[in-house]
Amino acid sequence: MKQILFRYVMRKMEASDAESETTVLLQLALAPACAALCLLHVAILCVTPETRGAATTAYHLASSSACAACFALLRCRKYALCGLALCCDAAVYATFAVVRFGLETHALLYLLVIIVAQVLIPYAPLRARRGAGIACVAVLAFCVAWGLRHEPLSHRGPNSEAVLSLNLLLCFAGIIGELFLTSAFERLRQEQIKTLETRAYTDALTGLYNRRYADRFFRALAIRRPPRDCVAMVDIDDFKQINDQHGHPMGDAVLKDIAGVFTRSLRWDDTVIRWGGEEFLLVLHDVELVVAKRVLDKLRAPIAERQVSAGADGTVSYTITAGIAPLNAANCYQSIAECDRKLYVGKRNGKNRIEI
Repeated sequence: MKQILFRYVMRKMEASDAESETTVLLQLALAPACAALCLLHVAILCVTPETRGAATTAYHLASSSACAACFALLRCRKYALCGLALCCDAAVYATFAVVRFGLETHALLYLLVIIVAQVLIPYAPLRARRGAGIACVAVLAFCVAWGLRHEPLSHRGPNSEAVLSLNLLLCFAGIIGELFLTSAFERLRQEQIKTLETRAYTDALTGLYNRRYADRFFRALAIRRPPRDCVAMVDIDDFKQINDQHGHPMGDAVLKDIAGVFTRSLRWDDTVIRWGGEEFLLVLHDVELVVAKRVLDKLRAPIAERQVSAGADGTVSYTITAGIAPLNAANCYQSIAECDRKLYVGKRNGKNRIEI
């Protein structure tokens, strides 16, 4: 059932790009509630004519119209107003049913469904839902007290059993629907958290990890203590001249090009981080220093032969210089500082070099 619900949400998302997943789930929560309450009022008018009076008829007709108007609120995405209107209708119906026919109508179950919805369904801000929940609890307490102390104003007719069964059916369906939707909202919340974390730890231009991720990554390394990892600081040579002579779009193209080279060429468990500007930090797992140098040399030579284009700005080639050091997981930043020193040695020695 959950998978059916999720597939429906995805189809709705594909049908309308403007709709968010939260919007679709709120429509799934509120539209059936509008239909159920409208059906309830119409069924009471049709099934129990013996209890129909002018005031009763007017009330059910007005409530049916109000539930139908809630569909218009849904189309306008006024979810808070729609949800609060449904809460009011359920509270009024429960009070009307208890005062007129007593507690045996099971109308109080609607209040329980509404109270649960305030906790599980985020159709409105928390403060509004808290207020609606407190109001429903107060109405529930009033109805119970009234039903215990007073006799019903009217007696139920022979056809009222159908209404009682409908009350039980709709309330049961409401609780089941709320549980399924709660699961969907929780899954959506987890996906949103994951998306936010990905955005927080990913460089928008290159798609690589960013400096913020590095802090988290190094804390994990300090716990795991890998025995023989290596770290390398890679810098694009004369990157400022590329920007100055060819423009920043060309510079961005170079950054994306080298990010693609790292992603395609390194192993899946190696880590590439855009350290800042034109600098990239590479963590090569389970390799000796000499092997790490050999790996980067195999990258350096083809990179020097690449031609990068950025539209009408022509093409440009670039080279890299890198410094490599063994990774001390207990103090990663000390290892990075050592990489920096070797990187600048490579710069002084003519660039386009790998220093260890």
